[in-house]
Amino acid sequence: MIETKILGPEYGKMEYVCPHCNVFADQQWNIPNGTTGFSSGNNYHLHPFRIARCRKCSNLTLWLNEELVYPTGLVGIPPNEDIPDEIRILFNEAREIGAKSPRGAAALLRLVVQKLCLELGEEGKNLNSDIASMVEKGLPKAVQHALDVVRVIGNEAVHPGELNLEDDRETAEALFELVNIIAQDRISNPKRAKELFDKLPQSKKEQVEKRDSRQQTKSD
Repeated sequence: MIETKILGPEYGKMEYVCPHCNVFADQQWNIPNGTTGFSSGNNYHLHPFRIARCRKCSNLTLWLNEELVYPTGLVGIPPNEDIPDEIRILFNEAREIGAKSPRGAAALLRLVVQKLCLELGEEGKNLNSDIASMVEKGLPKAVQHALDVVRVIGNEAVHPGELNLEDDRETAEALFELVNIIAQDRISNPKRAKELFDKLPQSKKEQVEKRDSRQQTKSD
């Protein structure tokens, strides 16, 4: 089992990403009561239902026998907002099936990474080759490690004492986070840097271009 911090809804946790407002928020736990809506009497531990109320949006999640039944079992964290629409759809589909089919969610998330590589100018056929290509282009070590985790999980056996790479709930949760780490570094950060650069006065941008041109001439 891969060790990771569970961010999506998890039974009994006092804070997680609310499936209603998509905010990592405190949760108030109780059991349903026909009159007040909540109860905390002596039969608390015998009751099969639990309700968690999000302290951010006040919406409820309903649990039966420790399984999320409302809203439909979304797991994981929301996708990076800069991920292209086609890829975001797959990411959210993985969130929708993650509670019932962690293996299916993990498979979709690997497809997400494959399509991300295509978006970043790689072939998108062999993740190992794509990683090597991006390393040559200056891929930061942390992002390389994130990609290698995605590549290895579920595809290679390990020795005793190493990570169990079975596609369980924790593995799927880790992949959601890793996809966003990759998107943040490869898409969001360059986008934000360009937005800030574009706000510079034209004269300052021309100075930067001249400097870069001189540097390129020296390297040639």
